[in-house]
Amino acid sequence: MKVLLINPPKKNTVWVGIPEIFEKGIYLFPPLSLMYIKAFLQQNTTHKVDILDGVKEDLNYVTLEKRIRTFQPEVV
Repeated sequence: MKVLLINPPKKNTVWVGIPEIFEKGIYLFPPLSLMYIKAFLQQNTTHKVDILDGVKEDLNYVTLEKRIRTFQPEVV
């Protein structure tokens, strides 16, 4: 089975009380929870698992949809 884990794009996010370095867009937190799930599935199943990080790749929702359709997952 093909499984796609998605960290959706963070468009139109409201930031309140965040230090200045984050306001300038200098941040990137890896999606650890998705990475843990991927590692678990790879070790315990035969599923093909991939992560699509919309934040890291700075995707919009149209591009995100195209990438999902290209991968053709059975589970998202």
